Amino acid sequence: MSPTVSVIIPTYNRVGLLERAIESVLSQTYRDFEIIIVDDASSDNTQEMIGSKFQVELKRGIIRTLKNTQKKERSFSRNEGMAATKGRYIALLDDDDVWLPDHLRILLGYLDDHKDVGCVFSNYVMVKEDNSEEFGVKNLNSYRSFSYRELCILGILSLPSASMFTKEAYINIGAFKEDLIFGENREFFARIALNYPVHYIETVTSRQYIHGGSYSRISRAEYAKNRERIWKIIEKNSIECSYPLRRGVYLKAYLNLSWFFLPDISKSKEYFLKASKIYPECFFERRMYGLFFRIISGQKIYNVFRDVRKRRNTL
Repeated sequence: MSPTVSVIIPTYNRVGLLERAIESVLSQTYRDFEIIIVDDASSDNTQEMIGSKFQVELKRGIIRTLKNTQKKERSFSRNEGMAATKGRYIALLDDDDVWLPDHLRILLGYLDDHKDVGCVFSNYVMVKEDNSEEFGVKNLNSYRSFSYRELCILGILSLPSASMFTKEAYINIGAFKEDLIFGENREFFARIALNYPVHYIETVTSRQYIHGGSYSRISRAEYAKNRERIWKIIEKNSIECSYPLRRGVYLKAYLNLSWFFLPDISKSKEYFLKASKIYPECFFERRMYGLFFRIISGQKIYNVFRDVRKRRNTL
């Protein structure tokens, strides 16, 4: 009989972290799952570790392994894993993250009770290199005017290790875009949200580890350009899906892009003007003063004022 949940773990040269991630799945209170590990052509002893540590699970078919013949990156690996799933639901887990014991039970319980929902997210804890921790999803009160679908479209809800979605949704919307070097999570989950209701559960059910080997270490300029590209894809998809975006969503997206592009004043100004055209009232919001001042004065002048203010605050 097919399992209810298929767990996909893409991995590359993280044998120690991978073992920890697998153990967190095997420690789940909900037990009807399969684990598909997609090895992205690792050069370490990943395969040997799996064969040695998880012999029983391999023999019972609880764990299956796939290996790319050459390094293809995580989107390709996730897509390979999802194409091989047998379950009605899909849960993604990055090889450097872990689940708390009730992760599958909580997320699956919600999807089972709400058949119209395509994807559900839970909160998570980010563990930094200095071992300090903070909630991954926070200050949602500042987004109270947005629905969960809109929060997903805006990228507030987009962590794979804190998600579960239906296989039906995956079949209908398609796989991860393999030409996106990073930020593919946001685009994929935004595509789900443009086609299905999504939900968020406040309970923390996973831990995301931030470290030197994380994919998230990119420059601000690269990040801004990638966010811009993803937003253009989302705009296009919203039209194709007949899911018009509210002006508040456009405002938030344009203002975020304006911030991200700093210190590129020309690009920052471009998106600030787009935001003000959609929502002229934004000029009167206090949170916009710093952004507006940077744009009209230039980043160097703004930095001078910022440094002076910091010195005064330390006196």
